[in-house]
Amino acid sequence: MISRHRHFLRLPRRLLALGSDILCTILSLLLAYFLRFNFSVPEEYFSQILISVPLLVFFRASSFFLFGLYRGGSRYASIDDMLRIIKSGTFGKAVKPASIMGAANLVAANI
Repeated sequence: MISRHRHFLRLPRRLLALGSDILCTILSLLLAYFLRFNFSVPEEYFSQILISVPLLVFFRASSFFLFGLYRGGSRYASIDDMLRIIKSGTFGKAVKPASIMGAANLVAANI
């Protein structure tokens, strides 16, 4: 009976961790655009941003789950947890340019 209650306690923590990771992903993309254009993003890039955000969130969240980022406990991290984080981050960074280039081509085709 106690194990069932622990499962319910872990689910909100995992959702909170996923939500914070998604929020950080979105903010990092927006910050990258703002820094690239000296805090004055040209209007023609807004559609690219709107297409890139859902793609980026999908691929990053998928890589987090694919590599088991939320399997371990949040209090104690091991070498295996560190390796999962590195693999997930590397995969997400490899997919990000491809998704942004695809979004740019999609926007250019619609113009």
